[in-house]
Amino acid sequence: MAFFNQIKNKSRRLQQNPIFFWISLIFLNVLLFLPQSLFYSGSVNWFPLPPLDAPRGWYDTALFFLRRENQDLFRLVAEYFIIISLLFLAIRLWKKRWIERILIGSYIFFLLYNFYDSIMILLFGESPILYNDLMMLKGAFYLLIDISLTRKLFEISGILLLCALILALIPFLFQSVIRGLEKRRYSRKWAITFGIGWIFIIIYTFWFKFYDFRAIIHWITPKIVKNVQKSISLYTFLEKIEKKQADSTYYSYREIKLERHPDIYLFMLESYGRVLIEKQELRTPYLEFISEIEGSLNRHGWGMQSTFSRAPISGGRSWLSMGSLINGINMKDEAVYSYFINKVDNYPNLVHFLNLQG
Repeated sequence: MAFFNQIKNKSRRLQQNPIFFWISLIFLNVLLFLPQSLFYSGSVNWFPLPPLDAPRGWYDTALFFLRRENQDLFRLVAEYFIIISLLFLAIRLWKKRWIERILIGSYIFFLLYNFYDSIMILLFGESPILYNDLMMLKGAFYLLIDISLTRKLFEISGILLLCALILALIPFLFQSVIRGLEKRRYSRKWAITFGIGWIFIIIYTFWFKFYDFRAIIHWITPKIVKNVQKSISLYTFLEKIEKKQADSTYYSYREIKLERHPDIYLFMLESYGRVLIEKQELRTPYLEFISEIEGSLNRHGWGMQSTFSRAPISGGRSWLSMGSLINGINMKDEAVYSYFINKVDNYPNLVHFLNLQG
């Protein structure tokens, strides 16, 4: 018991340390950039330097400190600045503990959303839609069952344990920040600092807008709002489909009778798509490889045709592309796919048509 009391006392003294206050204040802001830094490490330069050979001289150098392509940690999250400002104001208020808990909970929510957003972009190449992603939770559950006794489970468990430790550390760091702000509550200098910060954020946001990832001031809330709007739009769209009758034009395919019944094989190949043609370093070897295959097929009496098509999705959800091909409907959303897969007998599709032809 004495050991735990000793640790508790040392933790309290550490939280009151002025240096640890600044470390906590900076670290909590940096932590919000951790997801994109982890998942896009190839585009992250941890210590960016201004361009020495900028074509526009001092203008490009000055612009570097306001907006840059590199994904680094030397930026400010606007929501975090708002949380710290409100904590500074709440020091004088009654029942401030409840306000502090709400603000710390808001910070954790923004951090978790950043992880969710970054992971979905990494996997599927586009911003997430919550209504879609809830549909995929069932599949993710079965996937976890499949890998339950594999090495991958230990890797996932390690990541989850690390996240749990980080989340447990956040309230401790915030207590250090709160105690540091309490010591500065009567300082006019800090009030002026927060005021200047608010003015800068407002002007900067109107200049660079909310969604510019290059800006040194990041916003998380607009991404959440956009996600909710897309989810509501998708839900409304599915409600309309539910009430609307299928286009009877497609039922005319039932009357078609094929004179010949050739063997038809459909191979669904997951590939890197047009990148093979658009990137010069890949284009030449790709064309040489395809020419060899075409020559080999011709020598054995086979023909070959190819073309480009635009897939409805990029990333791992290949079943959406397959569903689009079979149904003739552009399925780029998990919710739309789930709707049609459960009503496949009610709508015409390629497999049904071929079955009718024997």
